Amino acid sequence: MKKAPLIYAAQFALGGLAYCGIEVAFRGYTHRSMLAAGGLCFVLLCLLARSQIGLLPGAAIGGLAITAVELATGVIVNLWLGLDVWDYSHRAFNLLGQVCLTYTLTWCLLSGLVILFARVIRGGALLYWERAAKRAVLAERAAVIAQTRRNRIG
Repeated sequence: MKKAPLIYAAQFALGGLAYCGIEVAFRGYTHRSMLAAGGLCFVLLCLLARSQIGLLPGAAIGGLAITAVELATGVIVNLWLGLDVWDYSHRAFNLLGQVCLTYTLTWCLLSGLVILFARVIRGGALLYWERAAKRAVLAERAAVIAQTRRNRIG
């Protein structure tokens, strides 16, 4: 069984829950559409974290990607369906009242932190697996040497 779909599903679920948690912490409420938006955003940030892109460009791309997802979600949920989940039209530099510069910059900062955290965790996991692989190779070599010695004696 391939691990990638399970990893993406776990990232999606974790990201959606975290995104909703951030909204509840700062706004006092959230909407179920944010579960999907947050899940998608977190998967995108995890992909950025695995890439070779630098931290600052990754943070900028991540913040802009989250803003794009929020804009698309806002247009569907707020403008097309009329659910009025949020309205940023009172904020400076807003676009259709769905996104604004302040939150875009906030998402850039948070994206950088998520990418950095993911890289630290991934680096630690890679270091663990590298060490485990080296131990396995050394154990295999030791077994070959022991078998060679037994064959010479016997």
